[in-house]
Amino acid sequence: MCIRDSPETEENAPQRLKLLVDSREFGIIFLGEGLYSACQDAIKKIESLAFPAVVILPDITGSHQIALDMMRDKIRKAAGRDIISEEGEGE
Repeated sequence: MCIRDSPETEENAPQRLKLLVDSREFGIIFLGEGLYSACQDAIKKIESLAFPAVVILPDITGSHQIALDMMRDKIRKAAGRDIISEEGEGE
């Protein structure tokens, strides 16, 4: 199932995301940054589950740094420091 970024989809995205999660058919769900704000509350609830993983990716509208910031936060939690820092200093 594909959730595309459009005005109608922004309204429906949280419900469609819930359907994907509830189906238990997917271990990873990819979501474009353009829909992140519409699904933010649902994603926070999903993060407490063992699966599926929700991965935010830059989309056709360009990067809003959301994907990189979320990845950096997850790596910081797992590794104990920022190992993808642009400065290369680690923290």
